Amino acid sequence: MQTCDNLNDLVSDIRERRVVLWVGSGFSRYARYPTGTELAEIIKSHASDTEIQHLGNVHRLDEVAQEFVSLKGSRNELLEILQDTFKKDPTSTKYHEMIALLPHFKQIITTNYDTLFERVYGTGINVIVTDEQIRRDVAGNKVNLFKIHGDINQPNTILITTDDYVDFFSDETSRLLWNEIRSIASKYTILFIGYALGDINVKYILKEIFSKLDIADVKTYLIAPGIPEHTENEWRKKYGLRYIDLPAEEAVPLIQEKVEENLIIDTYSGRLDLESGIKGLKDRKIAVTFNAGGGGINLSSVSPLVDGPPLTVDFGIRNLDPTNTVLTEKICDLLSGELVEELTLSPEEVDLICKPKIGNIPLFDPKCLEHLTVTIRPRPLKEFNAELLLRNSGKRLFNIKAEHYVTPTKAHLKLIHPLFITSICVYKGNKEKSTFNLKLPGLEDIAQASEICEFFFIWMNGDDILLFTELSEPMFTLPSRNLNLTDEARGIIGFRYQLTSQINKIQTHFGIKLHIEIDEIFESYEESLKEIVAAIDGKKRKVNNMTFRMADKKLVRDWCEQGVPALRVTSNYLRTYTVFGRKFTIQGIQVEGENLLIQNLDEVTALVIKNADEIPVVLKSIDGKLKYWYKLVTMSN
Repeated sequence: MQTCDNLNDLVSDIRERRVVLWVGSGFSRYARYPTGTELAEIIKSHASDTEIQHLGNVHRLDEVAQEFVSLKGSRNELLEILQDTFKKDPTSTKYHEMIALLPHFKQIITTNYDTLFERVYGTGINVIVTDEQIRRDVAGNKVNLFKIHGDINQPNTILITTDDYVDFFSDETSRLLWNEIRSIASKYTILFIGYALGDINVKYILKEIFSKLDIADVKTYLIAPGIPEHTENEWRKKYGLRYIDLPAEEAVPLIQEKVEENLIIDTYSGRLDLESGIKGLKDRKIAVTFNAGGGGINLSSVSPLVDGPPLTVDFGIRNLDPTNTVLTEKICDLLSGELVEELTLSPEEVDLICKPKIGNIPLFDPKCLEHLTVTIRPRPLKEFNAELLLRNSGKRLFNIKAEHYVTPTKAHLKLIHPLFITSICVYKGNKEKSTFNLKLPGLEDIAQASEICEFFFIWMNGDDILLFTELSEPMFTLPSRNLNLTDEARGIIGFRYQLTSQINKIQTHFGIKLHIEIDEIFESYEESLKEIVAAIDGKKRKVNNMTFRMADKKLVRDWCEQGVPALRVTSNYLRTYTVFGRKFTIQGIQVEGENLLIQNLDEVTALVIKNADEIPVVLKSIDGKLKYWYKLVTMSN
């Protein structure tokens, strides 16, 4: 239980970027590099039979190395042994790679001579062995690797003999490096890995550095297997050491998994800086973008790179209202693989279980998903640019994006234009069930809306739509007769065509742009627009009959007795219509007719006999040649 709790606390500290790695030789053993004890035996194996007598009772690495140099008279052979041991290629870099994949580590301290960290970090690491390198490399975005016992690639820096350590800590020129280590240790939590509590390095480090700090300010972890409980208790009391009873080969994958699964969350929550977070995800073949908003960083998009991990969602629904048949049907389509339309699920409608992740990395903190609204957009089988052509009229629509979906039971084609969306669904083995849906454009751009509505109006009345892709031949033909358009759908298309064409004509004639809201389209507007457009066109309009209120009784008597002659008269007609906040006034009406008769002759004759002041005369043309037209239409605000 203690190991589990300490491991969780360590992961939390790593996520907060408070941890510095302090790595010993035990962590390189899996790569077939020796521990300190094993290296001492390797050195002994190079001694002669006479020399081995002096080394038989010496076991500590620094003492073995010191005696070996004394016996040989120089360091040359010792350095050759080290070169042969640590310059050979490792058998694996697996666990060092796991460390390198965690962008939370910015400082690593090691007593190892090998170059495993340099191999896995590549150009992303600063190797610091001397004071001069501290001055040059300690800043920047790279990981700082402090090799406090030297580097195999810099033989003159290697500390291995007893004299080396004495000289190092007594030499004033070495103080800068060691002071930097003290500073780091006083500010950060230290994770020791690859050491045992009996290791002379750990003992010295803890006594040299942490004995000078208040125990309340010290926080250290040690990953190592099999340390006795009484020893662990002693070191915890002295130095605040928290023990994790695991081999490094078990602990590191657990740490990587627990830290990695919060990589996206830590980036947008601010625990991890944006640059490091994006790089850490890219190293895992994940492309991610963030944007600023709402006082913080938000996840904008996430997708796998080539050979990257899949994007998946653990998804479930509870408490679905069975009376909401539309939503229920869409959810059934989603779960059966039949969904081809966008689906939005809100907490007001359903209780969602939604855990999106890429690989093993969740996209969101579970607490943020309790009141989540989810929008699901199916991915089409194919996407391409297209244009539509009416076979007979030759009218075209451009700038169309086509999306082709295929499900187990149907093929679905969605045509998306900036101003309209149409979808055609053809069911396999049941073409009579095929459907056509059209979301007509709004009225923001009347000219384009009129063109689009006219296109579908002509198609609806018998023309064929040809769909072209980038290829020269049409992809398919869509006759309106093959689709079951309801009378309601036909009525909506017809009404919208008439409305947009009338508004477009008015705007063009007066050189204005009407400010139209779709909910402003009242039934009364239909008649008003029709009359205004008729006045603009000035076209003669046939009528069955027309009523004239006559004051000239003699003329009326002549009409009754002799018949009505060919007629052409002008009336002082005046009428104002208010639509979309503008006033349109129609002034004057002209009437012409031939072969006319008085339709209400008996009533007119009686009024003539009574000598009435005004006589209503209803004229009708025998052969339909009674017409009228407006003289003028004006506009005012």
